[in-house]
Amino acid sequence: MGYRWKIGNGRRIRSWEDNWLGSSSLAIQFWPLYRILNEKNKSIAELWDGQELKCTFRRNVSEELYQVWLDVVEILSTISLSDDEVEMIWLFNSSAL
Repeated sequence: MGYRWKIGNGRRIRSWEDNWLGSSSLAIQFWPLYRILNEKNKSIAELWDGQELKCTFRRNVSEELYQVWLDVVEILSTISLSDDEVEMIWLFNSSAL
């Protein structure tokens, strides 16, 4: 609590488990999908190529879960990876704004 990640190249941030977007991890925000996800503990750089989220699931997803999946893809489509290193940003000072 009190920090978030600056994504940079995305190599050191776990896509689903780390708190890099919002106030909690994607695993918490999208628990029903995370439960059946095969690619746990993978970095953003490993799963997101800028256009496609490379994840598979242990079983077929329902129409409702598919809509949740589209929400996750939309969230990831808003980020751009760079050559910069990943940085942790402390949210309780002026440099985090």
